[in-house]
Amino acid sequence: MAQVLVVEDEPAISLMLEDVLTEASYCVPDPFARGAAALEWLRDHTPDLAILDVQLADGSCIEVARMLQRRGVPLLFFSGQIMRMSLPADLQDLPWLAKPARSGDILEMLRSLETAGRSTQAPPAYGIPRFERCQSRSLTDLAACGLAGA
Repeated sequence: MAQVLVVEDEPAISLMLEDVLTEASYCVPDPFARGAAALEWLRDHTPDLAILDVQLADGSCIEVARMLQRRGVPLLFFSGQIMRMSLPADLQDLPWLAKPARSGDILEMLRSLETAGRSTQAPPAYGIPRFERCQSRSLTDLAACGLAGA
C-alpha cells in the first residue's frame, strides 16, 4: 500500500483528499496544514507519493517540494491560487492539477505518478523509514460542497 503525504491548509479539501485516498487503498498519515510541520515529519519519514498545495497559511510549500524531489518522491501540486509559471524554474515541470478537481482526476494523476515513480524513483534516503501505519477514516460526502467529484 503506497503512502501519500498530503500538505493542504484548507480543512475541507484536506479531509476530502484523505478520504478519497484511503478509500482508494492509499495510506495517508494525518494531513499537514503547514509546511513547517510537513518538513518536521519528513525528518523521520519518506512517503511514496505526495500531494502539495503551493500556498499554505505559513508560506509556500517550495521547501517541502524540494526535499521530496531530492529523495525521489513523485509529487503533485494541487493548487487553485498560484499559477504554475510562478513556481521556481526547478519545480515548473512537476505535475500540476488545478483546484477544484474531481476525485477521479486526482486519483488518475496519482496513479500515473506512482507507475512512473516505480521506474524512475530514487531509493529513499538512507535511515529515513517509510511510514508503516495507516489511518483510515470515513468522512461525510463533500460532493455537495463541490470538493469531491465522481
